[in-house]
Amino acid sequence: MTERVHVERVQVRVRGGSPQAARALAAELRSGLRPALEAEISRPAGAAPASPPVTAVARAVADGIRREQQ
Repeated sequence: MTERVHVERVQVRVRGGSPQAARALAAELRSGLRPALEAEISRPAGAAPASPPVTAVARAVADGIRREQQ
């Protein structure tokens, strides 16, 4: 059985950061979050490691999905 999850919006708040840093983080999340989340959920062999912020967000989303499925 294959299940699909649609994540509409992820909101990340960064305190004390500059607008430029926030935009850079948003761009990094846009490009890296999907592969990192897929790796976090399915753990495929050879998954490319993501940056620490992307990995942290992907892990938090995956944990939320797992809690909802229980």
